Amino acid sequence: MVVAVGSRDLTRRVLQTYADLPVLYEHMAAADPWMGRKLAGLVRRSPLGLESVRAFTTAHAELSEARDIRLDEVMTAVRRSAERGLGSVTVNEVDEWQEQLCTAQVAGEFFFAETAFVVVASKP
Repeated sequence: MVVAVGSRDLTRRVLQTYADLPVLYEHMAAADPWMGRKLAGLVRRSPLGLESVRAFTTAHAELSEARDIRLDEVMTAVRRSAERGLGSVTVNEVDEWQEQLCTAQVAGEFFFAETAFVVVASKP
């Protein structure tokens, strides 16, 4: 994930906290925040044949669009983590980061991008 706002350090810490959270989705008993990085290797070590690895990037220059697709989820998850004393940001820093997002939008400097990795495998 890439987010352009005022403080690089705070942005790195917010996004790192989010990246390290195991986000559970419906029908999942466990989650691994590093899975996207591991998928190709897992397929190579499996009986499946690795067909392709592709990256798909979504980019937005408007805060409202980025909030709808991901940033609201990021802020909520990081805030919950901070409230439990986990991660590398405080609740006040999450609030500060949210203000920086708005400031960047008003200044015309906001930018958000996220890359998803898709691994295609087949039975031999």
